[in-house]
Amino acid sequence: MVIASLMGKIDIFSEKIEKLYSNEVDYSHRKNYGQFFTPFTIANFMTYWILSPKKDMQILDPGIGTGIFERSIFKKYKNSGTQIDAYEIDKSILEITEKIKEEIHPLELRILNKDYLGSPWNRKYDAIICNPPYYKHHFIDNKKRVFNEFEKAIDFKLSLNTNIYCLFIIKSLQQLAYNGKMAYITPSEFLNSNYGERIKEYILQTGFLRYLIIFDFKLNVFSNTTTTACISLFANDVQNHTYIKIINVTQEKQIELLYGSIDNRPLGKKLPMRIYSPNDLDPKLKWRNYIKHSEDHSFLAPFTKYACVKRGIATGDNNFFILNKEQLHALNIGEKYVVPCITKASQAQDNIFTMKDFETLKTQGKKVYLLYLNRKELDDSVKIYLKHGKDTDVHKKYLTSHRTPWYATEEKPPAPIWVTVFSRKTMRFIKNEANVYNLTCFHGVYSTALGLKFKNVLMAYLTSDVCQRILQKEKREYGNGLEKFEPNDINKGKIIDFMKLSEDEIYRVEKLYADFRQATLSGQDDKALGFKSRINAAFEEILRKHATHNRNSQLQLQLF
Repeated sequence: MVIASLMGKIDIFSEKIEKLYSNEVDYSHRKNYGQFFTPFTIANFMTYWILSPKKDMQILDPGIGTGIFERSIFKKYKNSGTQIDAYEIDKSILEITEKIKEEIHPLELRILNKDYLGSPWNRKYDAIICNPPYYKHHFIDNKKRVFNEFEKAIDFKLSLNTNIYCLFIIKSLQQLAYNGKMAYITPSEFLNSNYGERIKEYILQTGFLRYLIIFDFKLNVFSNTTTTACISLFANDVQNHTYIKIINVTQEKQIELLYGSIDNRPLGKKLPMRIYSPNDLDPKLKWRNYIKHSEDHSFLAPFTKYACVKRGIATGDNNFFILNKEQLHALNIGEKYVVPCITKASQAQDNIFTMKDFETLKTQGKKVYLLYLNRKELDDSVKIYLKHGKDTDVHKKYLTSHRTPWYATEEKPPAPIWVTVFSRKTMRFIKNEANVYNLTCFHGVYSTALGLKFKNVLMAYLTSDVCQRILQKEKREYGNGLEKFEPNDINKGKIIDFMKLSEDEIYRVEKLYADFRQATLSGQDDKALGFKSRINAAFEEILRKHATHNRNSQLQLQLF
């Protein structure tokens, strides 16, 4: 198997090679290859985990790159008879790694210019350490054949959306010898993604996972790359299936405390951790929930009880399908062939979007019209424009080539509420009072029949910090503070069960939201902020009241 490469020629200057001896080295060039910057402090910690006093260790590095782990191993361990098998598919990187052989003598380094995933499975190793390439599954050649080979080797079904670094982990687990140890640094995305459910299930099945060290997503561990990070430490020994410890690192200086944390030293500073039996961890849950505080779920309902979230409209080519008023006039395309549509998240900044806001965007020349030709008789002007689309190969793009006719638009009603896809602080729910369509810059929130009975309570709740906090369990983290919600992330989330609110509580929340709405529409930002704070306080009080009631009920049960 060959991994489709994004690399191209990587230009590495000789002075950078010299810097490899120190912590000054800049690995940011590796982002083109799909790997990340690994500081020596992290590399040294991972090395510390895998090494043992054994004199003839067999060590595996499935993706050697510029050899940071090999140098770290040599600093701590110089036993002759030890062999390191290292894989690297990039020949330009090999020019650097070949120089490492002499530097780490008497350790024997065998560099294999092969794809690790296509290598034999039967070789076992005493220690495995890796910072694998981070390619998405789209870049695997002959993907179905590759996954079939994996599933046959491990007797386990995987999602075809599994990222390549997870395949590296799975194969390495198969090659870990008894009494061997393994350390991987990867994005933590798989812990909280849908495809990761099968990966977590397989890892739990092996019983090898000992520690999950998760770096706060606001820490940019990988230079020049917006992603999350975690270190997974594995061991194949008598303690299989006994415990898994999860540690959350929130500051860079805490890395030094990891040594004492994994050694169970009686003295010295340690990082707080949560200890679980493997049976306590549910692979179907986002494992972020095992780190953070959780709400009392007895007062919460599935989000889908009151609303469901759907992705916005994907055109396949926004430049062709999205037009402004001037373009419509120039192309002589009548407004009956278009629908009003928000195309960028920046076009809706407030919590409420009105027709007045849309008219402002239209007047400013923004592209806010979506070509919508479904089941319409086309005039000559539209036919000329469609011919231009075919002449420029719009019909050959991925989405358009899978539609009949190619210019058909996804049919979804305008969403009454929008929610942002990406955010850095808080997600925004926006009431769409203009009844316009939205592209994938927003997801659409559609109330259920029950949700319509509580539509103002629902909108108030979506405005609150309580909603943000409860839904945080389902978010995806991409590093440097970037957060993302897919539609099903929210659909899987929880919401306060409005059916359990009293009439007084419903009236109070609805009144506060009406005041908030009026202040927002009047441009009274300070007033609107005040009402928003009161809405949040109302929901916090509702949660506290219920929690107190629950505790009292449990106490009565114990007494009687």
